[in-house]
This record gives sequence, C-alpha cells and structure tokens, in this order.
Amino acid sequence: MSQSICLQLPSAGDGQATQVNQAYITSQLEILRAAMDLDVSDYDELAQLDEIIITAVTLDRQAVKIDYQLRFSAFYGCQDIEYHGCCQRVLRGRREGHCLLFTPYTAPDSADGAGAL
Repeated sequence: MSQSICLQLPSAGDGQATQVNQAYITSQLEILRAAMDLDVSDYDELAQLDEIIITAVTLDRQAVKIDYQLRFSAFYGCQDIEYHGCCQRVLRGRREGHCLLFTPYTAPDSADGAGAL
C-alpha cells in the first residue's frame, strides 16, 4: 500500500494552525499533484494539461475537501484546429493534527476490456 502524502498546515507561530485557503493550497500544488487525478485524455486523446485552478477548500477537524478545475487543450496541426476545455474534480483527504493526509492517485484500470475474460 502506498504511503500517504502529507501536507503540513501552516502555523501562526503559537502552535495553532492558520486558515487554509485557496492561495495556500495553490502554493502547495507540487506536493499535491501526486494525489490529484490530472488525466485529461478522456476528453481528447491529444489533450495536454495547461493549468490547475483551486476553486474551493473545505477543512474541518477530521477532513479536507479540495475542489479544483483542470484546463486543457489539444492542437490538430493538419487541420489547424485548437481545442480548449475544462473539467471539475475533487480531492478528499483526512486531517491528523497539523497535517493533511492524501492517498496517492492511482489511475483506474483501462475500460477497453483488454484484461476482461
């Protein structure tokens, strides 16, 4: 089983955690990327991820919920067509003390039936 991803909550200096907001979570994206579903190939096989936008953060004593938006694009050079899109996703984790814990993202098995009986 994979080890959880720990994101330390910022401290106000007196040992109390400060407010966790969109700006703080955005500043920690490099840590959180391993827990996020960033695959946009279901929308277009040539899609490339352009941007991750944190849209909401909900934190209570036991859990955290991070709503985020993925913006992506695909370019078809032979047809001179550029396609842009976005989708909404949610990352859920648990709170333990001054740490937010997330399970590393694992892509689901392919739905093409390659491993089916």
